[in-house]
Amino acid sequence: MIKSLIFLLAVMSSVFSQENIAVLDLDADGVTASEAKTLTNKLRGELINTGQFTVIERGEMDNILKEQGFQSTGCTSQECAVEMGQLLGVEKMIAGGIGKVGNIYLISLRIIDVRKGTILKNVDEEVEGDIAAVLRTGLYNSARKIAGLNADKSYNATPVVPEPSITPPQAAITRRTVETAPHIEAAQPKRIENSRRLLTFDVGSNSYVGKKFSWNEEARFNDTYSDIEWKSGIHLGIRVSMKNIYFKPEGQSSFMIGCGDLGLSYERNTTTEQILSVYDSNGALTDFYPATDSTLIYNRVTLYDNITVAYRIVAKPVEIEPYAGVGLTVDFGVLSGELIETKIESSLLKLVPRLSIPLGLRFYMGKVFLGFEYAFTTGVLRTATDPEWNSLTKTYINGDLSFEEASVWAFQLGFIVGN
Repeated sequence: MIKSLIFLLAVMSSVFSQENIAVLDLDADGVTASEAKTLTNKLRGELINTGQFTVIERGEMDNILKEQGFQSTGCTSQECAVEMGQLLGVEKMIAGGIGKVGNIYLISLRIIDVRKGTILKNVDEEVEGDIAAVLRTGLYNSARKIAGLNADKSYNATPVVPEPSITPPQAAITRRTVETAPHIEAAQPKRIENSRRLLTFDVGSNSYVGKKFSWNEEARFNDTYSDIEWKSGIHLGIRVSMKNIYFKPEGQSSFMIGCGDLGLSYERNTTTEQILSVYDSNGALTDFYPATDSTLIYNRVTLYDNITVAYRIVAKPVEIEPYAGVGLTVDFGVLSGELIETKIESSLLKLVPRLSIPLGLRFYMGKVFLGFEYAFTTGVLRTATDPEWNSLTKTYINGDLSFEEASVWAFQLGFIVGN
């Protein structure tokens, strides 16, 4: 159990190394619009090559913004970049421009935090030479500075000497363009994966349907207490949704597959005031036992892992997400109370694996969501308690609680903590 808890905490504290970002077209000052567009594509490729980022491609950006009715032309301000980033569902936006003074090119970039709406970092890179130097080294160094890596690549320009009379200058320019084009195309950005990681806290109540509690001890006890009724108990839980993968980008309705909800919960039930029938090993009624809320107490810590499917419905400003799943739960239970303490003066430990079927609904508002869930667990998988030593009779005694089903109603408060 300790190893499982350590693993769960490690999973909750870990984050994916790559950040989702988008790059705005660079502003052009002293270079042509066509050159600025080529340099922007090159920058996207160099950011991918750092291994630190997942970059949304330009075509995907245009499709999402078009569906949202957002006009990206002329979007140069910080506020506009933040709004665009929210629509694209990325963590950071890269904006800036490239200018030229004499034979010096200046690449000036800003890293914008979409959630906070602030500039995290300014990156400047000066390149002396021609546009090829910017293409081959300036953007490489700029991307590595953004990623927090060493930027030390230099460019030694080799002059292009035109042939004396048969090759006009335009031919040399054309040949140079053809040579560099394949390199630019190879670095085109990859498509972003649309996913979410969730951290969820839930609180609610549970119901527990018990069948019988039985004792078996050599030469002394061989009793079965039947028709046990339990009060509704408390439920407290926390879970991490490892990877919820969507088939369409942020801002669009989409099916989702959840690759694992790892959760930890605590539950407690007590018996109701009732009269229990006591049977012997032959099934004959031998006695009656007056039960109270202290007769049997069942505390348990539950570990579970669910696989879910859902459908995200976008209805601005909220998103509605109904979901269903199936999973395995394992109860680490402790049975205590008067009925047990009068027999062995201690408690009984139980390990109970069960099948679980959760059904729920989440309402997203930005990075926060509210929801509720009903989870039904079956008792088809169960195990008897290991025998306990009875110091009074110097023999081993075995107690086993069997049940039919259990269910939980819970309200949820959660957060989107990553992609």
